[in-house]
Amino acid sequence: GKRSDKTDITDNARKRGNDLMSRLLGGPQLLASCTLAYNGVSLHTDDGLCDTGANGYAFMSEKFAKKLIEKLRVPVHDDFDPRWLGDYQGNPTELVDRVVRANLTVQNRTVLDEPFIVMKQGHDLILGKKWFAAHGILVDCARERLLFPPEWLPD
Repeated sequence: GKRSDKTDITDNARKRGNDLMSRLLGGPQLLASCTLAYNGVSLHTDDGLCDTGANGYAFMSEKFAKKLIEKLRVPVHDDFDPRWLGDYQGNPTELVDRVVRANLTVQNRTVLDEPFIVMKQGHDLILGKKWFAAHGILVDCARERLLFPPEWLPD
């Protein structure tokens, strides 16, 4: 049978809506290639999420922290009062009680003795808003790159 004009209009509206939503949502995440080093030994990951919406300094997954502790023998700090991390609405989601420290290299620029809060997360590393602010790094989402201050030359 023949489809009605009403069905064609509904199908076209649905297609336009899906096109709109695919432009508004999703797409690739901005990931940085990162190397962490301690005492001359290093570990690399391509799973460093650049997240200016993360209201913190830098975060590391429990799984990746375990690798750093075992392979690099990085120091673990737990000599502070644990703090609750919250979701985007401020609801407490996880009590964090460990920080690891290592040298971090991103785009051939190294920062010494960087602290990472260890937590449950899907990415090896998350570089948060406070990390970008502390180092004067801008996130260029249109070109999917990090813009370092001109005086901070590559290593």
